[in-house]
Amino acid sequence: MRLISPFLLLIVSLFSGCERAPLRSTRPLDADAYVWQRGRPAAVSEAVRAHARAFHALVVLAAEVSWKKNDGGRTPQISRVALDWATLRDVPRLGLALRINAYPGPFLRDDATTGALTSLARDTLAEAAANGVTVAELQIDFDAATAKLSGYRQWIDTLRATASPVPLTFTALPAWLRAKDFPPLARAADGYVLQVHSLARPNKAEERFTLCDPDAALAAVELAGHLNVPFRVALPTYGYTLTFDASGNFAALSAEGQHAALKPGFTVREVHAEPAELATLVNTLAPDHPAALTGIIWYRLPIAGDQLNWSWSTLAAVMQGHTPAPHLNARPAPKGDGLVELTLVNDGNGDFSGPVHLLTRWRQARRLGADALNGFAITAEDTTSLQFDAAACPLPAGAQRVIGWLRLSDPNISPDVILQN
Repeated sequence: MRLISPFLLLIVSLFSGCERAPLRSTRPLDADAYVWQRGRPAAVSEAVRAHARAFHALVVLAAEVSWKKNDGGRTPQISRVALDWATLRDVPRLGLALRINAYPGPFLRDDATTGALTSLARDTLAEAAANGVTVAELQIDFDAATAKLSGYRQWIDTLRATASPVPLTFTALPAWLRAKDFPPLARAADGYVLQVHSLARPNKAEERFTLCDPDAALAAVELAGHLNVPFRVALPTYGYTLTFDASGNFAALSAEGQHAALKPGFTVREVHAEPAELATLVNTLAPDHPAALTGIIWYRLPIAGDQLNWSWSTLAAVMQGHTPAPHLNARPAPKGDGLVELTLVNDGNGDFSGPVHLLTRWRQARRLGADALNGFAITAEDTTSLQFDAAACPLPAGAQRVIGWLRLSDPNISPDVILQN
């Protein structure tokens, strides 16, 4: 045998410690979505029925685990979601998710905590089977501390064995990617979801905050690609309402629905996923991406009345890499006896959230009465015109809102309605 020179051995040893360049792919990325809402189950079921087939898969929250402190440590408190199995039965590819709230450890394969989690996983899959639902994935959503990833692997190993033959996946944070314990954790599962959206708690109202930095998200995807372990990237569709006190300090956050009534001096800011930025990110990833990246999973599926989430029209456009745009129209709607309702309609494919300025005017009739509604105010008037204004008017794509009314002396007169935005 020929001898290998010491120099060649040195070169081989140096390069063997380097990360391999990720394999590349032009394969179309799957489009998945989360169903995470617990309130308004009828609206959730309707959204699933309407849009499930637009996705490769839906991942539905099935249960959440919190922890109650006691003398011996922490006792799991399990909150199950009342799932509409009849609707989920028709989803082409269904995943179920278990959300586990913060837990400091210890992480053991055979203690009571791990036993409770494995029982939950087993019961969840058994309930699905009893209802005639095929589960394609069991996903664990747990934001472990980076220093605890080795321990977290004990859970993943045990839960994967419990779920088999159903594939087990988990959510991962970008901060984990450079940790030495992450590669073994990633390879212990059947894949993972890289969650690149979050909101750091702000200190002051004047701070700039964002849910997803596209550049940072793209960098995280490329870094994850080096592992050559299958993963999806989770992108946001939602928003938050943030409340600040009279001194500008952070006071509260709302992820769904209306915020509570404000105290004197308190202010509100909203932060939303930006459709244009995320459409650009989709267009960047689609033609060339790490081969390990199999798809994009959107958080969360739009449902009717979800004021802090995108509309379906907006999500559908962004999924195709298109930047959605709102288009406002104002319409007078005669109701008889001279009463006219003023309706604002968004017939574009993007959600609107800015100010609105609307002028209505008429001739050959007297105004008998008028009022503004739903956040609008009458800011100027004379005998033949009224000005309606709102500092902010959230209006999802396809939605409409009555903003005011007037009554004229002649029921045959229809006023002109002019948007001045």
